[in-house]
Amino acid sequence: MRFNFLRPAILALLAASASAAIAQVEIPKHKVTGTVVDSAGSPVSGAVIATSWSTRGGSILTAPPGSPTSREDGTFEGDFQIYRFPTVVTVIHEGRRIGGCYTLTEEPTEGIRVKLQPLARLCFRPNFDGAYDGSLMVMLNKPDAGQVGYFTAEGPQTDILVPAGAHELMAYSLDTSMSNLEVTLPAGQRTEIYLGVKLSGLAKSYGKAALPLTFSEARGLSKDFQLSDLKGKWVLLEFWGFW
Repeated sequence: MRFNFLRPAILALLAASASAAIAQVEIPKHKVTGTVVDSAGSPVSGAVIATSWSTRGGSILTAPPGSPTSREDGTFEGDFQIYRFPTVVTVIHEGRRIGGCYTLTEEPTEGIRVKLQPLARLCFRPNFDGAYDGSLMVMLNKPDAGQVGYFTAEGPQTDILVPAGAHELMAYSLDTSMSNLEVTLPAGQRTEIYLGVKLSGLAKSYGKAALPLTFSEARGLSKDFQLSDLKGKWVLLEFWGFW
């Protein structure tokens, strides 16, 4: 107890050290410039350009606030945080329901040309191997390139507009294993995707009686003790360890 007065100082020192370490890890920004055109090669104005797209419960992917948009002549420029190369730049014009992707393989990232086509409608239907009413995080990736966007799937079916083309679909949650599927989404068409998803052992046990526990040695308990002996009583389980 005599060392308690040191605790605030130690915690402050650890916090300062952690903040300094985080400050040293800066994600570099890269200036990206280019032109957005439609399938006929005409400039597209008002299209949004971003490297991070997502939605929860929406019918179309959305970009972070403040993302750059294309001008009247289709040109754009913006500074993007790029974790690594290759990375995917996704462009969507919500009003015209058109979009496209461009893969940046390395610097320089200037003068790119993104061609937009009608968005594809993805109808996502997960097939669980047990009863499950939770949600899934679904990522849409360009194989060996990067993420196009991600959305949250809830319920038996999720319909969402995404850029057309060949993608890798990855779905996961804390209660399921990772499920992968390569898909091709035609422009302007609706595609139903059925994906098998395996629940974790814990998820399959929700709402069911606890499994029996065995004890090799426990202070105050007899060797023939069973958890069922405490039925109807409050039970506190404490998990601890060293690291």
